[in-house]
Amino acid sequence: MSETLEIERPAPAPQRPSRAGRVRAGLAASRVRRPRAWLAVGIGLVVLVAAASAWLWWSHERHAAAERARAEVVAAAPGIVGDVLSYSVDTLDDDFARAKGHLTGHFAGDFDRLTREQIAPAVRKEKVSSRAEVTSAAVVEAEPDRVVTMLFVNQTTRSASLPDPKVDGSRIEATFTRVDGDWRIESLQPM
Repeated sequence: MSETLEIERPAPAPQRPSRAGRVRAGLAASRVRRPRAWLAVGIGLVVLVAAASAWLWWSHERHAAAERARAEVVAAAPGIVGDVLSYSVDTLDDDFARAKGHLTGHFAGDFDRLTREQIAPAVRKEKVSSRAEVTSAAVVEAEPDRVVTMLFVNQTTRSASLPDPKVDGSRIEATFTRVDGDWRIESLQPM
């Protein structure tokens, strides 16, 4: 009997994969990671497009609101300014009360004080009547709730000492603010 002697051979050392094998293994791993990366990029693009769309919509709406405000004030300014700057000695208290309804902010308080302390006494003493007419209006600046205008106004005045009407033309910068849905004068400055 012959015995065979088996010699244990050491297990072969693990072979380092060839370059081609490493590339194939890397591609297989990147295939797993690649969908996640594309998903993140896709979500990022969707968020970016949504944000840009929202900003464009908001910008358009704000511009459209400012254009509506511009048109409303140009249409309303002649009546409002005419009411504020027109008065008669016979109806002075009613005229000033009507005018105050068209005013807002600090200007309302300043107007009240000016009419009580200076204008009303002079109007009663001289028996003055004045009628203001806006002949032209232009918008200088418009926002949805605030519009600055340049107005051209003819003011026709009569008094006890001036029986024939005197017409004076002037330019006025008027700032209108929306208050409870109505346009009111926030500022009135002669130019």
